[in-house]
Amino acid sequence: MGKYQDWVAYFENLATINVMVQHSTAQKKFFTMKIEELFSAVRNSMPAADKGPLVIFIKYIRDISSNPSIKENQQLGIVVLQGYGVNDWEGERTADFNSETVLNQFINKMREDSDNGHVLFNHSFDTVKARITPFSVDWNIPYTGWMATFPSISGYNCAVNENDWL
Repeated sequence: MGKYQDWVAYFENLATINVMVQHSTAQKKFFTMKIEELFSAVRNSMPAADKGPLVIFIKYIRDISSNPSIKENQQLGIVVLQGYGVNDWEGERTADFNSETVLNQFINKMREDSDNGHVLFNHSFDTVKARITPFSVDWNIPYTGWMATFPSISGYNCAVNENDWL
């Protein structure tokens, strides 16, 4: 499992080289934030709705398993959002389609990178374990999108070390 900054760099690169996203310093379309921050960010500070899909890397959540032989589980998340005009139902369908398409492209690229031995995945990315769900912001905010969360095993071992105990 890579460090947080390694994951940020990886997903920012994907957002930069993806044809539909084309993130750059001039056209910022890649963000990192906690899931709790996402809703207020969309309400207050996201770029204009008509600029294409936005990719948000969700800071991972750790879950220590109750089974000591299992390593720490980290859930990584990607949200792809696209805005549309108010009361623009065709625009909403297009935004939904674009968001799902970009998310699928990211997942396919992650699988390919894992299969090719990318250091962040080490042949361990499993698309079957990825959970993909529609992502709805708010009825009053004209954004729609899709979210994927997927487990990744870190190097932190939760096994009991006998030397730690009397």
